[in-house]
Amino acid sequence: MIEVSGVNKTFYLGDSAVHALDNINLIIEQGDYLSVMGPSGSGKSTLLNMLGLLDRPDEGSYLLNGVDTMSLDENERARLRREQIGFVFQSYHLIPRLTARENIELPLMLAGVAAKQRRAEVGVILEKLGISQRAHHLPNQLSGGGASAHRHWPQHRHEAEHPAR
Repeated sequence: MIEVSGVNKTFYLGDSAVHALDNINLIIEQGDYLSVMGPSGSGKSTLLNMLGLLDRPDEGSYLLNGVDTMSLDENERARLRREQIGFVFQSYHLIPRLTARENIELPLMLAGVAAKQRRAEVGVILEKLGISQRAHHLPNQLSGGGASAHRHWPQHRHEAEHPAR
């Protein structure tokens, strides 16, 4: 669950203050889906960067599954981001010379997951994404839909580890 309360973020461009986030209050329950919409410059990316622990608000509080993210150092924020946050990018961000299986396995390897466990998790993820028959294809050999599904794997991994309650 995400709980944001009284969040503010201001950027300075020369002498001008830009209030990207102004007293944001938000509760997102597990399983909720939402859209963040607004005109250019309204703070959408700033809010998403803050929720993804890529940036910090100037004021306010942000609890992620009960953890006060404001008090975390960068290593703790990176660990929480790796373990609990999945990013879906507008671009695919796949490494062109790695197969679908290897692209999914790479973050698990960087997270220190043992090889045997990685192989098992990757197999489950490929199956959930419906691309197990294309596991050894390079990104340019995947259809647009296959490559798009491929980028959603962090959420599938989280679901496999923490089934819906």
